[in-house]
Amino acid sequence: MSKNFDKFNRVLDEYMPAQGEGNSVASQIATVVAKMAYRWFNDGDTVNSDWDVEGASMPGGVSYCANWLFVNVDEACSLLRDWLYKFDHEFISGSMYEDFLYDVCTNLLDPDLLDGYVDEPKRDSIYAGKWHNGKFKPESDDDEF
Repeated sequence: MSKNFDKFNRVLDEYMPAQGEGNSVASQIATVVAKMAYRWFNDGDTVNSDWDVEGASMPGGVSYCANWLFVNVDEACSLLRDWLYKFDHEFISGSMYEDFLYDVCTNLLDPDLLDGYVDEPKRDSIYAGKWHNGKFKPESDDDEF
């Protein structure tokens, strides 16, 4: 059975800007998470081209989203790393990827977490993250793409 993502709409309405990525880290988090979910449910895009997801049309299409989260949001690091290692070079069913997205939404679209970032000014751009052949890759300052 598919997860109910509608429960996150209220949070997105509150924190996601009408256009662009907003001026705070909270608005950027909401925008990134919404984009990851939208691209999966509408285009079949995943955050990592190494993930062979059934029905995926363009794996890695939103890898920059995961990379931005990993670099800028401490609460996202372990969540993303756990999923990356769990499914490294493995087939993933669509429901398994939805489980991943649901965990991302549950953990990062938490009003308490977002309230902690609402006064923090925007960090970089969610679109300017490093992108390497459609792969989510935890970044470090030493990475050369």
